[in-house]
Amino acid sequence: MSSKAKDIFSETLIKLLEINPFKKISISKICENTPFVRKTFYNNFDSKEDVIEYEVEKSIKEYINLLDNRNDYTIKEASMVYFTFWLTRKKFLEKLVDNDLLHLIQRQVAKYIDEIYKFVPSQKLDQLGEETLKYIYNFYSAGLCSLLNSWAKSGFEESPKELSLVFNSITEGIN
Repeated sequence: MSSKAKDIFSETLIKLLEINPFKKISISKICENTPFVRKTFYNNFDSKEDVIEYEVEKSIKEYINLLDNRNDYTIKEASMVYFTFWLTRKKFLEKLVDNDLLHLIQRQVAKYIDEIYKFVPSQKLDQLGEETLKYIYNFYSAGLCSLLNSWAKSGFEESPKELSLVFNSITEGIN
């Protein structure tokens, strides 16, 4: 039931975000719109930000599953899948940007970056030490999120392909 309850809390908060800013949504309001009481909420989450992070983590795992059909993506191809993926979640992404919650995507991308980059073989990266890779991966996760932020704020004017070309240009010397 824990996973089901988490999903219901998550769906409810996302629906509430369509009509209220994140800061104005209380845990009580979330619970009022679910079949659960506050105790159930706190058995599953510490805060409403944790609810959003749970949804973001599910999204990042879904993105990784999309990559799972092969293991030889170029950085351009993997980033195109990434931007295409987020375009399908445009409304959710807009709500994250509007409510200054995009850092939650960066946190989850950083958490799963090793798993993501196993699909993008790179001889240059393979030659680097763990410490250097840590910084490069943090740079990648921040860069991807910064591009998402700019893209959402510009009304998604560019295509995922155009954004993947931008990301590829930025990271070309690293890969």
